[in-house]
Amino acid sequence: MNLSPTPRPFHCEKCGQDHERCLGHKRDGNPCGRWSNDGLDVCNTHGARAPQVKAAGQRRVETAKAEIAVRTYGLAVDIDPFDAILDEIARTYGHVLWLADIIAALEEKALAFGPTETSVTESTVERARGNTRTATASAGVNVWVELYQWERKHLVDVSKTAILCGLAEREVEMAEQQGNMIAALLNAVFGDPTLDLSEAQQQSARVVVSKHLRSLPRAA
Repeated sequence: MNLSPTPRPFHCEKCGQDHERCLGHKRDGNPCGRWSNDGLDVCNTHGARAPQVKAAGQRRVETAKAEIAVRTYGLAVDIDPFDAILDEIARTYGHVLWLADIIAALEEKALAFGPTETSVTESTVERARGNTRTATASAGVNVWVELYQWERKHLVDVSKTAILCGLAEREVEMAEQQGNMIAALLNAVFGDPTLDLSEAQQQSARVVVSKHLRSLPRAA
């Protein structure tokens, strides 16, 4: 990933030649020929070591990585890519905490065991007795546990991406704090006695809100 700000080949008016790599010149006036540093137009010999130049190149590379990550995760593209990634961390962390609360309220046996299929019995004797269908119970991960595991993995993936893109640890922590607020708000709303929601209604509301929370536009 070089990401030089100037497209190559670059026709140089100074030497009258095309530069394919570094835009600097040798002592004889010909193009340098060395590869320019990542995110820059020049190599170390021609100024890439300067702190301000090096910082500008690093920022250019980090922004490019963030833009690639935004496309990978299907996030909004009409805002700063760093903001989009931080926003996704906050949303995902909120979902993880929220789903953890749902799982904590489930009975232990409901986490990994339950009916998985219904079979039809064709026996004449069984039909006469009215036993034409039998339910089979076997191990199977609860849907809430599956969602929880998926969200946790997504949170780790997005957080790793944020670090690779150069986002400060403090900014990631702030995004996680926003996620805490989202989870707390959802639990407070669904458990508010004013709404008087049954457990089934609360479960349905969680699914609906989760879907719409994902579709919210990112902050500009």
